[in-house]
Amino acid sequence: MELPQELLLPIFGQLNLADLGRCAQVCRKWYDVANDRSLWNAVDLSNCKPKELAGTAEESSLLTNICRFTCHLKICNPQYLIGDDVVPLLEALSDSLSILPLLELCLENISQLDSGVTARMLRQLPARLMVLSLKGTLSTDEVLVNGLFTNRCLCSNLEHLNISYCAFGNFGVVQIPHAVPGLRSLALAGNLNVGGQDLRELFASLTTALIALDIRFIVGIEPAWLLSALKRIHSVLSVDVRGCDTFTLKHITVMNRISPRTYVHHSAVLEDETEDAYKQYVSLIASAPIII
Repeated sequence: MELPQELLLPIFGQLNLADLGRCAQVCRKWYDVANDRSLWNAVDLSNCKPKELAGTAEESSLLTNICRFTCHLKICNPQYLIGDDVVPLLEALSDSLSILPLLELCLENISQLDSGVTARMLRQLPARLMVLSLKGTLSTDEVLVNGLFTNRCLCSNLEHLNISYCAFGNFGVVQIPHAVPGLRSLALAGNLNVGGQDLRELFASLTTALIALDIRFIVGIEPAWLLSALKRIHSVLSVDVRGCDTFTLKHITVMNRISPRTYVHHSAVLEDETEDAYKQYVSLIASAPIII
């Protein structure tokens, strides 16, 4: 008995991409179902094998469908992929500017990702993109300055940017408020080359659109700079300062008084030199991602 398309679609929706590709080779009907737009709206390539991303968009139905239909694309903590394996995907995205429906792109913790290829892809991304996460992936300022920041159409609409646990310096960070003025959330956690002094200009330039700020594990931040920003910006609903060694419970109390709507995630425990306080701090440090 032949199953109708409305029954095949939810079944195909449970398959991984490799199995979906095999189903597409069975017959014309299955080919049409496997290439239905609804199955490609959100694609997670985190467990993809390198051979599945090989070739150009013309040679790969997977890359073709991603470029045609995918609105939410993720590669997070990949098991099998390294930077070179992802290059065909980035090049396919770069060459598909006119038809790209992408709204969210997450390329997280991908080792050895070529900065030149990444910068080119960011320059070509469509203006409709709203969420961009390059957490643990960027290694130089080049990708931000010569890639993302030169795409003015994208920067004018981008709302959520996560560049935590990267290895770039302060040059790109201080330009963020000017280059991406409409940001609603910004994550900078764990950037080892960015210190508190580097963030002074960032805090002074934060826009009134911001609702969430993540600056975990950045040392040397002067609480007064952030307090000044909270006095000016009343839209902030969440600030994460866990692992920032300069924030005490007194600072947290003042922040809550200045901005009652803001929830402050904190670990201000070292002023209390008890065994429990140190256990809490050690537990927090142990939970931080390690970037090699």
